[in-house]
Amino acid sequence: MSAMSRPGVIVETFQQLRKHVPSIVKAVNAEPSLALAAAVNPLFAIEELGYKIPASLSRTVEHRIRFSVEQADRLERLSAEIYREFHQQFDIESETELSRVLHQELKLGSHQQLPTKLLRQPQIKWAQHQEEPLEPFQHTHSAMKLILQYRQIEASEPRLSSRELYDQVRNGAIKVPAKAITFHLKRDRTLK
Repeated sequence: MSAMSRPGVIVETFQQLRKHVPSIVKAVNAEPSLALAAAVNPLFAIEELGYKIPASLSRTVEHRIRFSVEQADRLERLSAEIYREFHQQFDIESETELSRVLHQELKLGSHQQLPTKLLRQPQIKWAQHQEEPLEPFQHTHSAMKLILQYRQIEASEPRLSSRELYDQVRNGAIKVPAKAITFHLKRDRTLK
């Protein structure tokens, strides 16, 4: 692993990160094992190159990688509405945090039993269809419809890989059936 590391470039906004994209792509393409690992999770590759992305920005960057600009913007708006409904911010995509909020704020689980598994698998073309585990609760609170909309969009694209899988690909323990990776940047018409 010899990625050209930058000494802790702190990126605080999505626009700042976009300015670094040409140098990130150049560094990733210069090292084939990094390029293959970046294909399974670009955020870890960016981090490995020395860019520091705060947790508050990480989800936005992940959504811009996985989704169209319109979908990413919709997820951001839905998040804001959900946070307003619950008067707090939490990780909507975390099974643990979502369960906590549903139990504490909506008292779900005391009268109606929440499913033990809240995580919804990506509903991509080749995956087996999975019913939404929270569907039976859609009328229990106005925020539930927002959560269901959020989860439908979030499950529409494959998720980024875990740190463990990224490291295995990066170290060559898992072979990726590709010889080269081509990066394509989605154009955000609202940013110059």
